[in-house]
Amino acid sequence: MDRLPRSSARDEELARLEARDTFLETQVAQIQAALSLDTALSKGKRTLPQTATPLDAAPPRKKRANRSETQLQTSKASLLTCPVEAKEKGPNFDRRYNSERGPAPCTRAFSMSYLQYTRDDLDLRVTEFKLRHRNATECPVQQRCKHWHIVDGTEWHEEGDIYLLLYCLDIESATQGDTGCEGIRMFDDEEPLTNRITLQSCRIFNALKPDFSVVEDAGYVVLQFLVLDYGKTEEEDDSEWKWMDQFGRLLSKMGCKRQS
Repeated sequence: MDRLPRSSARDEELARLEARDTFLETQVAQIQAALSLDTALSKGKRTLPQTATPLDAAPPRKKRANRSETQLQTSKASLLTCPVEAKEKGPNFDRRYNSERGPAPCTRAFSMSYLQYTRDDLDLRVTEFKLRHRNATECPVQQRCKHWHIVDGTEWHEEGDIYLLLYCLDIESATQGDTGCEGIRMFDDEEPLTNRITLQSCRIFNALKPDFSVVEDAGYVVLQFLVLDYGKTEEEDDSEWKWMDQFGRLLSKMGCKRQS
């Protein structure tokens, strides 16, 4: 019987041992990888915050909207309805016309004396305009918009329309600053400090944010204006106290009132 040379037998044995070592190293590496994964998962479970929500837990309660969030959902048309309390107890209970801090006047304000002068229809240069805001039920309060347009009174009134009556002065006359009446100054900053307007604007003005630029484009500036209540297209007798200057400040609180 032939025998293999000693060198061949040794080589085969070495090859077999090397293959076994390679196999064992592979197995060890796989086991170590599995152990590392288990360790990582265990640590992750231990470090999970205690406030973590289980899969079968009830959904979290919805956060209640704060006042500013719900206010954004209120439409401008909703401001047209006079509160019941005001109808029963009088103008002082109409919260829409309460004063609140608003933006500072961005242009020269007209003086109280000149506003009174124009309330009495003594300045023949004063021109009346009517502004309308269409679909005000779709327009949120506290937001400026370009939905205001000059109308002539022949248009159809539709649900949700807002109307403003405006008394205006042509820009040329306002630039000249001459009231046409001796002793009456046109602008508030020309008055003595004790006679200047210190009132804040009304809530309804700040909420509607009327756009008077359409009147300015026509060559006029607003002296005073009136917001008509729901469904109204003309001024009523009990609306005298609601007139405001161009910055939303009540003329009635300034002592300005149309003389009968």
